[in-house]
Amino acid sequence: MNSILFGAKRAYQATLRFSGPLLARFGLTPARFDMLTVIERFPCGAPQSELREDLGVSAATISRMLRSLEELGFVEREREEGDRRRWIVELTEKGRELLRRATRLLTRPVRRVIHEALVGVERRRDAWACMLEMAQAEWLFQRLRDAFGDIAQLHYAWHPDD
Repeated sequence: MNSILFGAKRAYQATLRFSGPLLARFGLTPARFDMLTVIERFPCGAPQSELREDLGVSAATISRMLRSLEELGFVEREREEGDRRRWIVELTEKGRELLRRATRLLTRPVRRVIHEALVGVERRRDAWACMLEMAQAEWLFQRLRDAFGDIAQLHYAWHPDD
């Protein structure tokens, strides 16, 4: 492994150590949080196949994750009218409220850590500098994902224009 790959791996592991305990308060894992976030973006219900595309995981993984989220009462699945082979997934009120609370809990500390990492503690309140650095970081990570053949399409908004 080289230093770039090692750094990316360690940064990923650090994000899980950071977000995992915060999300655990809600009975969520980072993967479950991502799943709920994707489902929320579909106002009329999310086709299960699109969840797989957005998250870039296998159909079996999506099915297993949705089953556990159903058991927790966070989502509901129904067969699509007209095509009984397809499932449509929706957040329950409990799931919607949980996602709202978890997002609010994560937003401020995550933004602070990212801004400090990108522009330094002394400039973390410089919104313009932070947005420029975040755009460059996002561009770099997207290029790395593309180069390694990542197929996930999930895009998290990080500024008001998204």
